[in-house]
Amino acid sequence: MNDTKDIIARALEETGVVSRIRQELLNWYDTITYQNYFSNNRKILIQQDELAMGAPLSGLIAEFFLQNLENTHLAQISNKHNITAYFRYVDDILVIYDSRHRHQKHTE
Repeated sequence: MNDTKDIIARALEETGVVSRIRQELLNWYDTITYQNYFSNNRKILIQQDELAMGAPLSGLIAEFFLQNLENTHLAQISNKHNITAYFRYVDDILVIYDSRHRHQKHTE
């Protein structure tokens, strides 16, 4: 989750959010991700890793991470593995690729 926090911090800085507001938003992120409680079988439990499924901000936090992944790596992966289609809905991804395609290094 620290990767996602770094991604969010970078996005806030790149969009010109002032330092004081940026720090406050990152403090909220820490609160949301570290005070993560849920109920199961009449017991209150603490989620140890990641966010609980169905937590109100899980989808938004996943969106930040996945958009960064798509923007930084998808073109390279697509070319290397001959991806013919890529679909995503929130954090569910479907990738269609040509398994007959072999990536070869080109030397010049």
